[in-house]
Amino acid sequence: MSKRYLFILLAIIIVAAGAATRYIIFYSSPNAEEQQLKSIHEQIWHEIEVMEAESKQVKNILDAQDSISFTASKLETKYPYFIYANGNVIFWSDYRFVPDHSMISGNYSLQVFNFKHGKYLVHRRAFVKHQRRVEIISVLPLYKRYKISNDYLESGLNEDLIPYQSLQVVTESSPYQHQHTIYTRDGKPLFVVEMPEEGVILHQLGHVLTVISAIIALAIICWQVVVLVNRLEINREYEWGFLLITLFLVSIRSAMLYFGLPNAWVELDLFSSKFYGYSYISPSLGDLLLNVGIVILLLAYLFTHFYKSRFYRFLINLPRLWRICLSIFLAGVSNWVLYLHFYVLDNIYLNSQLTLDITTSIDFSYFKIICLIIFIINSCIYFFSVHLLGLLFIRINRESAIAALAWILIGTVLFTWLCYRIDILYPFVILLNTGYFLLIFYFRLPRSLYKFKYATSIYLFTAALVCAAIGAFAIYNLEKLKHINNQQKFGEQLLAQHERLDEFLLNEATKSIQEEPLIRSRFTGSSFISQEVIEQKIKRVHLKSYLYDKYDTEIFLFNSEGEPMQSNSGKTTYWEYLVNYKKERYKTDYANLSFISRLGGSVIKEYISFIPVESEKKNVGYVIVWLKLKRIIPASVYPELLVDKRFIQSQESRQYSYAIYKYNNLIYSEGAFNYRRFLDIRSLDSLQASSSGVVINKYLHIMVNGEEGKRVVVSALQYPVKSLFSNFSFLFLVLVLCIVVFIIGFTLRYRAAKVNTSFATKIQVYLNLAFFLPLFVISIATLSIISSAYKKNLGKLFLRNAENVSSNLRQYVDNYKSGSISQEELSGELIRIARYSGSDVNIFDESGRLTATSQPLIYEDELLSPYINPAAYIMVAEMNDKEVMMGESVGKLNYNSVYVGVKSDNGSELLGIISIPFFESKAELDRQMIEVLSTIMNIFTAIFLCFLVFSYFASRILTVPLRLITQKIQKTTLHDYNDPLEWESDDEIGLLVNEYNRMLVKLEESKQALSRSEKESAWREMAQQVAHEIKNPLTPMKLTLQHLQRTLLNGNGSVNKTSAEKSFTTLLDQVDTLNDIATSFSAFAKMPTPKEEVFEIGAVLRKTIELYSNDEDVEITTEIVPGECYVKGDQQLMSRIFTNLILNGIQSVPNGRKPHIFISLQKNVHNIRVEITDNGVGIPENIRNKIFIPNFSTKYAGSGIGLAVAKRGVEHAGGIIWFESEEGEGTSFFIQLPLSVFVPAQN
Repeated sequence: MSKRYLFILLAIIIVAAGAATRYIIFYSSPNAEEQQLKSIHEQIWHEIEVMEAESKQVKNILDAQDSISFTASKLETKYPYFIYANGNVIFWSDYRFVPDHSMISGNYSLQVFNFKHGKYLVHRRAFVKHQRRVEIISVLPLYKRYKISNDYLESGLNEDLIPYQSLQVVTESSPYQHQHTIYTRDGKPLFVVEMPEEGVILHQLGHVLTVISAIIALAIICWQVVVLVNRLEINREYEWGFLLITLFLVSIRSAMLYFGLPNAWVELDLFSSKFYGYSYISPSLGDLLLNVGIVILLLAYLFTHFYKSRFYRFLINLPRLWRICLSIFLAGVSNWVLYLHFYVLDNIYLNSQLTLDITTSIDFSYFKIICLIIFIINSCIYFFSVHLLGLLFIRINRESAIAALAWILIGTVLFTWLCYRIDILYPFVILLNTGYFLLIFYFRLPRSLYKFKYATSIYLFTAALVCAAIGAFAIYNLEKLKHINNQQKFGEQLLAQHERLDEFLLNEATKSIQEEPLIRSRFTGSSFISQEVIEQKIKRVHLKSYLYDKYDTEIFLFNSEGEPMQSNSGKTTYWEYLVNYKKERYKTDYANLSFISRLGGSVIKEYISFIPVESEKKNVGYVIVWLKLKRIIPASVYPELLVDKRFIQSQESRQYSYAIYKYNNLIYSEGAFNYRRFLDIRSLDSLQASSSGVVINKYLHIMVNGEEGKRVVVSALQYPVKSLFSNFSFLFLVLVLCIVVFIIGFTLRYRAAKVNTSFATKIQVYLNLAFFLPLFVISIATLSIISSAYKKNLGKLFLRNAENVSSNLRQYVDNYKSGSISQEELSGELIRIARYSGSDVNIFDESGRLTATSQPLIYEDELLSPYINPAAYIMVAEMNDKEVMMGESVGKLNYNSVYVGVKSDNGSELLGIISIPFFESKAELDRQMIEVLSTIMNIFTAIFLCFLVFSYFASRILTVPLRLITQKIQKTTLHDYNDPLEWESDDEIGLLVNEYNRMLVKLEESKQALSRSEKESAWREMAQQVAHEIKNPLTPMKLTLQHLQRTLLNGNGSVNKTSAEKSFTTLLDQVDTLNDIATSFSAFAKMPTPKEEVFEIGAVLRKTIELYSNDEDVEITTEIVPGECYVKGDQQLMSRIFTNLILNGIQSVPNGRKPHIFISLQKNVHNIRVEITDNGVGIPENIRNKIFIPNFSTKYAGSGIGLAVAKRGVEHAGGIIWFESEEGEGTSFFIQLPLSVFVPAQN
């Protein structure tokens, strides 16, 4: 069995072991639940120790005091504590919850209490001080319970103590199977933890072992996949490598989706469908992140290996017709990729509450950061996809740019038609991608990615521009759709006529009215409170400011017989009202509440609440509250934390204008838009025909049709163009930051490899950094200064507002303290002043207890205790500060409160403390910060884009003299005369030019001396070689002549004819040899000087190979790097060199063996290398040093100057040529040439 299979088997064994362990721990261990609860016990015991230690510290502080002081009793503690003396609270450390002593009385040290808003573990320490029984109460929240649920208030367990939200905390045990008691360290029961019926809580150890085993097994498999992919890459089987990686990653994701991982093991909000859920493959935001991560991994593999694959060579070698079809297809697919980018972002916004809209919130939550990461990865997917498509498109369309433009347009038109047919047409997306694709084709931008230069940064920033534009467009599209939907819902609500929020609040008011002791006493006759006082109490206290401001209110009182108790209410009885208005058509979701709609009258909406009042379970009277909608609704300051999330209206709907039409007649309008002036009958008809609305006078108008000719037009301001550009700027700057990080990483990565960049590129980069960094620092500093200044101004505004309210209320507080007015009258004046000031106001007495408030529901629902913030009390009451502003919170709502002391006329006595909470302070600060940040980003982006273009031209201008000098230096030669440079200025460039000109003078002198020396050396070498070559045939000629002489001078004087003929033949052959030698050296001497021209060597090599492609007796294998490789030299000479090397390789193969020639062209950062390998007999060791000598040849026929010419031509081009040979196996010739820059001809 191979090692690969052993490793896979090992992975399977590890997974099986982890699963078995998990099963044993979960289902076989009888103490599994107890083990799970051990961590809860330990945490509870630790927190109890903290409470005991804090309580002891407080007692030590109290023991050190002669009399208990509020200020001296304050101690910074983890948990709230309260001090009671003889059952009365004398100190509290928390203003949100102060338990009444009757609720926590008893003889205990630790006990769990079930309060109205949650379950608390209470620690009690009691002692006697100065004949008073003092109790120190510390509370630890176990479970918080709120009457309503919204963005600020959410019920749930204390996760620091009990991290399992599926548990329940109960105070009494039952025979329930999965209940467990939590004890103190000494074994006393505290409370009971109740587990869900579907099973026990998963054991942490089982989780850990299962996850670890799965990770180890996955790591082993990943390692084996990487090893196998590397092996496939060595064999140049890149297609199979890509398929293997794809299969592996898709299999892992499929298994995760099928088994619901990782949520099946560990509950993570990132993988929860309640925050985002779209489809089976993306059921959560975490799954979407994994999906785009897989796509970018696959694209990374394609980016590095696609152009080495056989499939790429197959595509570029397609027939022309097929290449045209492929070009059209590539243009269409590029549009689809941008559509995919837009589609992913659009679906995030549509299927969740998440958005990257910087103009709505500058808070970056965990999920918003994940969305931003998905956007960045998605942008990378688009960039790399179009990069690959663009490179392939450029490669197969090198012949004609006009034809390529036509294929792009045809592909775009076909894709547009397809989108139109399936109703997903977004012209902006198509136009943007088409422009981008044309840009990268015309400027050949994809080629700049393989060697860093300024065009590389332009390429990256251009892609960032496109991706940011699509991101901003997705936000705009969502906001537009959301506005349309909200306006439609708002119009439907107007036609449906029910106000869900108002009905909810009115029902809450009904309950509080029924419990009002003042009203009960009036009906039972136990007090003589005037009816006017009761009406004011209902209007200003129970209806709250929101309903009181929105509706005109009438109050009717009836006795137990239903007879009216007011002289001005007529003779209509309670029962007659009940018969007339408690009908089926007026029915609401609440039994005692009726709704009446009268569209077209002076009042369009009315609510009638029928309230029976009971005392000792007997009806003692009835109250009717009649609300009629006002025509103008002032701004409401009602805090949203009092409203359940089911009834919270969208922020946008508060700014809507609307009009109600009946048979095209305007019967009612509300808001800032002037319907009578700007909306005529023709406009109504266009609204009727449009489902997406019509823009008139900068407002988007939506029409909703009702029954009986009723129509509602809802109008809202268009989504601001400034917000669109702000979102674009934000997303663009995020991508720019990523690009800067990439460039820095690229620089650090290749610094060791000494990858150099051009001087122009460095100038452009330094200019950008010189602009970018100071502007970034200035922007941050400006934002910080403005934020600080606005906070300071906002604080001053709050204090000024508080002072005004305090001055208006001081007389009423003084009258209340003196007994001149009642508490109800004080509350009435307080509500009136609060409404006029646009603020909520609370009044506390001199001991810190609540006296009156404009928002009693906050205290009635126990969101806040009726005790002042202890820190504010210390500052105002005990340290005599005039005013103080403090940050406070209710649930997750953070706000500021200003406390102002109300003093008597002489200033010696504190009458009370006024508190004004500014619930909108954070929201207002955020709005201001968003405005400032948006402006800075817009300016930053505009300047950055302009400066990007400016730096390009600036660097071009600055490097003009350098380019001129470079061109001159490139033309510098040892063969011809070199013209000196001319530069009129005496600057640094002038110094360089002068030095260059002096160098030319010296070079000319050296050139002449060198020429003479080279000529003498060359002639000496040539003479030596000629003498050596001529000497070889002269020796046999001399021997032949001597033999002929001896024959002629023999004794008989006769000459042998046969011997003579042989001698003459030998002499003639040697003369021919001498003639060939002379001819070869003459040709070598007359060989012209090679040209200097920039050409694409890959095309020359391919053209040479084609000469032998039809020869069935020769097998030629090629491996040529994709793209274009430009070198400088003689193109025709280089073609002859390739031809000669291939022909030499073919001729070196012995008979009986089929010639096999391997030809490759490879490229690195600076050079190209050509390899030509044959399977011939090889070159013997003893003649390898003579291969490049002119007239040396191992072949029977041949001049022997081919390789000498090759050596001269390659070296003239600045390259080198060498060979490697093995006898009997073959020979490889290598040519290395420096890369050159191709400058296209300008029209």
